[in-house]
Amino acid sequence: MPLLEMDMQVLGHRQLRGETVSLTKETCINGIEHCHFVDCQIVLDPKGLPAIGRVGARFWFAHCSFEGCTFVVKGKLKGLDLTHHVRMVDCTLSGGPLLEPRFGTAPIFADVVPPQERPLTNCDFTGADLRDAVFFRAAWRELRIPGWPYISVLSQDADSVFTQPSPRLPARTVLADAVKDFEWESDAMERSITALVFGVGLRSNERQIQVCHAETVAQRADATVEQVRAALDRFAHPAIRY
Repeated sequence: MPLLEMDMQVLGHRQLRGETVSLTKETCINGIEHCHFVDCQIVLDPKGLPAIGRVGARFWFAHCSFEGCTFVVKGKLKGLDLTHHVRMVDCTLSGGPLLEPRFGTAPIFADVVPPQERPLTNCDFTGADLRDAVFFRAAWRELRIPGWPYISVLSQDADSVFTQPSPRLPARTVLADAVKDFEWESDAMERSITALVFGVGLRSNERQIQVCHAETVAQRADATVEQVRAALDRFAHPAIRY
């Protein structure tokens, strides 16, 4: 029989060091909350797990801290959310593909999390297949994010802010203005790059990084990934990195 949400349990109020914690259908664990893990391996296998509530996520994380931990995602996973008071220090995450994952401190929690608190410190995501990922309150220098064919769009870096409101149209950013003003190879490429930068930093004054795969941009532009890279090379905007 398939597992139901009521069959699952959340691992809570634990302090573990050097252990492997598996969130799988075999363990019937699908969440971690109010825990502090050091040098642990966290295995996430969504296969056979029921959806949580209406959002359809397979895992729940809240009020946790992870130091020197390794996250291993086995197979396709949609909606991994590590933004509910989750802190990661010296951690790595690999596997996937991860569809629309979220990391850091989401804007809805920004008022209750001190601005100086850094949710992501020295973390490595280079082994993860990130698809439409968002890193909130994240500094570029504190993360290792996979390069090409993954494309990162930054709202800020050091003293530079790339996503200030547009003086022409407050509902978009100066980065979107730069895309609009550039001479692209085609209208389809312009629309695709516009979609790439849309929304980054628009609703928050804090640092944000958005990561997508070049295939997504190419499909929208009816182009090849090589053509996308050539177009981005010409655009050469410091907010877009690969």
